[in-house]
Amino acid sequence: MGYQLVWFIIILLCNVATLTIGDSCNADDLRGLTSFKAGIPEDTSNRLAKWVGHSCCNWEGIVCDNTGRVTEIRLPGFIATHNVLFQSEMVGVLSSSIMLLTSLEVIELSQLSGLSGMIPSSIGHSLKNLRKLILYGNNLTGPVPESICNLSKLEEVHLQENRFSKSLPLNLGNLKSLETLFLYSNRFHGPIPESIVNMTNLVRLDLHENSLSGSIPAEIGKLQNLQELDLSKNLLIGKIPPSMANLTLISAMYLDNNNLEGEIPFPTSSFGQMRSLGFLRLQNNRLNGSIPFNLGHLPSLQRVVLDNNKFEGPIPSSLGNLSILRELYLSGNRLSGQIPSSIGGLSEILTLNLSHNLLNGPLPRGFLKLRTLTGLDLSYNLLVGKIPEGKPLTDFPMKSFIGNTGLCGKPLAACNTTGSVISDILRS
Repeated sequence: MGYQLVWFIIILLCNVATLTIGDSCNADDLRGLTSFKAGIPEDTSNRLAKWVGHSCCNWEGIVCDNTGRVTEIRLPGFIATHNVLFQSEMVGVLSSSIMLLTSLEVIELSQLSGLSGMIPSSIGHSLKNLRKLILYGNNLTGPVPESICNLSKLEEVHLQENRFSKSLPLNLGNLKSLETLFLYSNRFHGPIPESIVNMTNLVRLDLHENSLSGSIPAEIGKLQNLQELDLSKNLLIGKIPPSMANLTLISAMYLDNNNLEGEIPFPTSSFGQMRSLGFLRLQNNRLNGSIPFNLGHLPSLQRVVLDNNKFEGPIPSSLGNLSILRELYLSGNRLSGQIPSSIGGLSEILTLNLSHNLLNGPLPRGFLKLRTLTGLDLSYNLLVGKIPEGKPLTDFPMKSFIGNTGLCGKPLAACNTTGSVISDILRS
């Protein structure tokens, strides 16, 4: 009987402790959250209006651990209620008091539109357990604090679509656990830190639409887990590092709209390299040389954009091997020679743009095999001869072929018996 009484008391005490934890709030956490709320005078979701009393673990958007410490703040701007997505807004300043919540693992304050202020400089000293920092889609300003590099447990950083500025922290590479780094659509300038190549767990890196300058780190190929890379719309110069051929898991690479020069250095082999690369954008740079023959041995390519560079030489016949390619853009270069007959191998192609080059010779009959083609631009080349009759070529308007003075047949001027253009004078 005494044994049973002891167990009854223990169980009762545990339940009381659990209830106490559930109803209480760590003093520092409570003070930090109360100050955060005070900095947000307007909240269209009314979530903060419900933050009353001392039981912060029961507040909407707050998650605590079994000791009563706050581990997560989740207040995204988009809220799903009854299968309807509602865009809320918080107007105010991100309070530095959030640093009092020293057990935080997740901060999600995304797409609140009116949230301003800066990331507290002490973040790397105060929030040692932070795993996810999600602040995108706000009006936050200032630099990314150097102390953020001390957060060894950080796995995701989403700071895109704000007004952050200045240069990126030099020691970003210290974030060895980081898998996602999204800093795009801000006002960062200066170089991409060389240390970034030490972030070997990185899967997604997106720095596009900033004012980053200098060259791409030479050893970027060390990022063996990288699947998505977007450095587009910056001020990057220099050559594409040859080490990029070592990015064996890469599926999307966007380097367009920079000032990059030199040749495409990948793939260096016909087999094994970059087998997952599906989307490649290099347009609007100063790249030159020939289009690599081995590009045609990347079996996952679906979209290739090389417009407005200085590429020369022929279109590689190997591109006809890209059986799942849907879009190919090569306009605005100095490509010459004939369009390869292997073009007929692009069995899934939807859009093909070869305009504004120096391509010559007749159109190969392989075009008639492209049954999925819905967009075609061959204008302003040196093409000659009769346009092959049949679909899909007969489906395209004159603008798809203009600027080739030696080209004839529907929808252009009729051909004479030798397959050349009948001049307007002769026809009149």
